[in-house]
Amino acid sequence: MTIRSSGSVNVLEFGAAEAASFYNGRTNKKYMYESRVKLPKLLKDMLYYLNESVDWDADKRGRIEVIGFVQSALVIEFLTLYQSKGYICCLTRTKHFEIGDSIAKFSRTLEVIAMSLRMKLRVENCVRLVTKETFDIDFDHTIPSPTLIESMSTP
Repeated sequence: MTIRSSGSVNVLEFGAAEAASFYNGRTNKKYMYESRVKLPKLLKDMLYYLNESVDWDADKRGRIEVIGFVQSALVIEFLTLYQSKGYICCLTRTKHFEIGDSIAKFSRTLEVIAMSLRMKLRVENCVRLVTKETFDIDFDHTIPSPTLIESMSTP
């Protein structure tokens, strides 16, 4: 799964996810490959294209970040890739969150929801930073707009 922007000439990608239907621990071959090799490479390519879209502006480049997550069964891990200074990429990982499988473990599910919301807000900030406004309409709100009754002539 990829998080993309639409409506622009070039399609920009801001995040990605890898998923599996089972979880056999952190040392599982599939989980290790997706979370340690496949997803970080994909995020690095996304970060490169986002930096290219802002013409490698140093101010914007330091604030652009791409989000990824690896989900296996009821376990999820979030990844963030960014460039603090220069061209070196920094990859951060959250702890492994687990979705509760019963009402007694619902607090675990709330942690996942809260972290998902934080990641969504980070993606929104990045989208605002990278996308360019095509035009800006500034309405003068001091002038009252005519209503239908005012625009109809009376005999």
